[in-house]
Amino acid sequence: MDAPGDSATTHYRVRWLFPSDADPVADATLEVQDGRIAGWSGRPHPAAIDLGNVAVIPGLVNAHTHLEFSHLAQPIPAGNSFAEWIGAVIQERRNRTATGEESLQAGLDELRRCGTVAAGEIATRSWPRGASVERGPALTVFREVLGLSPDAVPHRLAELQEHLDAGETGDGVRRGVSPHAPYSVHPDLFHGAVALARERNVPVAMHLAETREELELLRSGSGPLVELFTRMGIWRPEVVPRGTRILDFLRGLAEVGHALVVHGNYLDDDEIAFLADRPNMTVVYCPRTHRHFGHARHPLPRLRERGIRVALGTDSRASSPSLDLWDDVTLVRELFPEVSPPSLLRMATADGAAALGNDSAAEGGLRIATPVTGLSVVELADGSASDPWRALFAGGTRSRPFPAGRSVSPWRGLPPALDDPCRESGFRRR
Repeated sequence: MDAPGDSATTHYRVRWLFPSDADPVADATLEVQDGRIAGWSGRPHPAAIDLGNVAVIPGLVNAHTHLEFSHLAQPIPAGNSFAEWIGAVIQERRNRTATGEESLQAGLDELRRCGTVAAGEIATRSWPRGASVERGPALTVFREVLGLSPDAVPHRLAELQEHLDAGETGDGVRRGVSPHAPYSVHPDLFHGAVALARERNVPVAMHLAETREELELLRSGSGPLVELFTRMGIWRPEVVPRGTRILDFLRGLAEVGHALVVHGNYLDDDEIAFLADRPNMTVVYCPRTHRHFGHARHPLPRLRERGIRVALGTDSRASSPSLDLWDDVTLVRELFPEVSPPSLLRMATADGAAALGNDSAAEGGLRIATPVTGLSVVELADGSASDPWRALFAGGTRSRPFPAGRSVSPWRGLPPALDDPCRESGFRRR
């Protein structure tokens, strides 16, 4: 038998293979040489390692995470308003016992064992050098900045500059910037962050059109968020003029090479029309977080109809029960059956890579010469299904990393962080 991990060719047998530019292949043999795909066929190979009732797909890309909350065993209750939840999040930050590095590492481990190959992380502080990214997903770390005080703008922009400069050290982490939200960022800070991203050619992510409370604050300068910020002593009504629109921020984000409109739950017709003309902009939909807050139906169908790229994210464990992107994929399939299965798979893979500015990964997918580290495996619930797409998105499926280098019981021998199934109930750090 071929020995996995050496320079010889290794063959794997899988129930379904989903190439990026061809129809799914049943009972496929995947040929791997030197850690890269050398070919595949629908014919058996006598030395193939049988991975069982699984599908091999292009690598999953989680386009929006907040790993600082990865120590939580369950989401923070939504409460009666988004502002109430924000208050609970602030309180949790004050009371937490896990260190920032512990939470980040727990999140990285969870992403890894759920088969995620790349992720977009929102970081509220400098990325710690002790956080291991080896064997984990390729990270794009967006340094988040916020503040309504004009006096704080120079300091916040200096933080962004420092974050981007740190990327020059070759620590394996790509950099981006993230002005938090339209109600929490001074206009000078927003425009300064966008200008810096344009100058350094890095992506920008911003929470936009996320909640009704956000739109109320922008429209009328009132509502639960204003009440919360007033109690906290940070509200500056002159900084966010009444009648401000999401479109005002979209116009600024359109100046950069890759802009992520995170959530986009309440985009209106004008904003959707604006996005439709700008292929450099991506809406990142976080389905389980969206459900956690009981938002109105997401405009996903309208976005797709207008040709707007939509990627998927889990958001954080403060609003979602896990970092398992496949659970968000299956929820989209349930809520929006009109989205074609190939389109849905692309949303969870290549579209996420394109959103993060990883153009080579977006074009790589599952093709000849793709590294196997760029693939994900989905354990299928029904081994007899003759329809590959039905088998892939059926209830009970779950995602895993590709088990390269394992010859027997391929997942049993994984490191401890990868041992347990990636399930919503399977992660209990606190």
